[in-house]
Amino acid sequence: MRYQGVVLKLTKNKAIVTTDEFQCYYIKRSPTIYVGKEIEFTNKEVIGRRSVLIKPVLSVACFLFVVTCFLNFSGIINLNNILYNPKVFAYIGVDINPSLEIEIDDAGNVLNLLPLNNDAEVLVSKLEIGRINVSKAIDNIIDEVKKDDAISKTEKDCVLISTTLNSKKGEQNKELQSKKEKLSIVTNSLKNDIQKSGKADVYLVQADVGEREAARLEGISTGRYVLYNKYKDLGSNLSLEEAKKTNVNDLITGVLSDESEKGKLKETSTPTSTPTSTPTPTPTPTPTLTPTPTPTPTPTPTPTPTPTPTPTSTAKITGSKFVRFESSNYRGHYIGVDSFIACIASYEESVEDSVFKIVPGLADPSCVSFESKNYPGYYLKHENFEVILKKYEDTDLFKEDATYRVVPGLADENGVSFQSYNYTYRYIRHRDFNLYIENIETDLDREDSTYIKIEVE
Repeated sequence: MRYQGVVLKLTKNKAIVTTDEFQCYYIKRSPTIYVGKEIEFTNKEVIGRRSVLIKPVLSVACFLFVVTCFLNFSGIINLNNILYNPKVFAYIGVDINPSLEIEIDDAGNVLNLLPLNNDAEVLVSKLEIGRINVSKAIDNIIDEVKKDDAISKTEKDCVLISTTLNSKKGEQNKELQSKKEKLSIVTNSLKNDIQKSGKADVYLVQADVGEREAARLEGISTGRYVLYNKYKDLGSNLSLEEAKKTNVNDLITGVLSDESEKGKLKETSTPTSTPTSTPTPTPTPTPTLTPTPTPTPTPTPTPTPTPTPTPTSTAKITGSKFVRFESSNYRGHYIGVDSFIACIASYEESVEDSVFKIVPGLADPSCVSFESKNYPGYYLKHENFEVILKKYEDTDLFKEDATYRVVPGLADENGVSFQSYNYTYRYIRHRDFNLYIENIETDLDREDSTYIKIEVE
């Protein structure tokens, strides 16, 4: 028998779903499920039923919940006015040439649409978006924009998404981290939903409240403002007016190509004649990529001073063993996955999700890829320079994004660091407990990108 229902709550491995008959069920959690999503499931997927005493209580609670939501959405009552004034949890900026901003609550539901230019005002006037999930809202926005031929109906354009947490000064680190994790879940879900629909590619940027305010003062969207600052960091002479008017696709493509070119320049500036990033037989080119100020690769590439740090560290890790990687500067925290976002988490939180099978690199067998023990067939890969866990796709881009070269630890050669295969000037590092591939320049960068390998039986 098939059921239809709405996801009420997510636990580590389960989802609580209510059906149209006001029954609640536990089903196995999958990567695509999020709170508020409508799903179909069968009896086989139900993995836990409450006891006879608890089930009626849950059924009554589900009934009251559904009835209250119906009354609220139909306009008979307004819970926002009765119970509380909804607080803006985060701002989601959307640039598809029309630029607008979506205010959301902490469940990822839309509170308000804010047009940021004339095209967006016309667009918002055509939309009838209630308090639905932000993923669905953006899907509706893309559909409406396609109708007006602002983006191609046949080719995939880029959608620039910016996320800004509505944080306050003086918030405690623990509370702030919890909010960041919630926002990461929402943004990862909306990105996956958009890309699975095949309607557009997504480029995600993060901003803080200060950057958002600065963007508003300059009359530009937060996403475009972040890209404008990236251009400035890369030494580009792009003006603010150009950043406002340039096509979103061109802005994103320009940043990616400029960053790639910057990486090549960094590599060629080191005193070696060959800046190739795939030195399989000789370990000497690898130190030229490490940001430590004492590279010693120049004294003749063939003599015996080959203690071979790079191949030996790779040889130790490759194979079929399961391993964990502990942060060198946050001891007790391990590379793991939370809602398919890569992060470092404490041992108690990440026992199951911090174990990986190290396999030969999907794009280059002399490198490595990280396959999740908890989710076989899912690999750590980078998207928009953020590291996530994603199901294997048989494409060259996926294989390259999921492949890393193992090098001696940038902060401690007894540890290991992981160099991106297709962005060779970037390494996996943690920042605000999430993992990214980033250019390494400071001592803190080096510490954040160094890990200790621990074999798991």
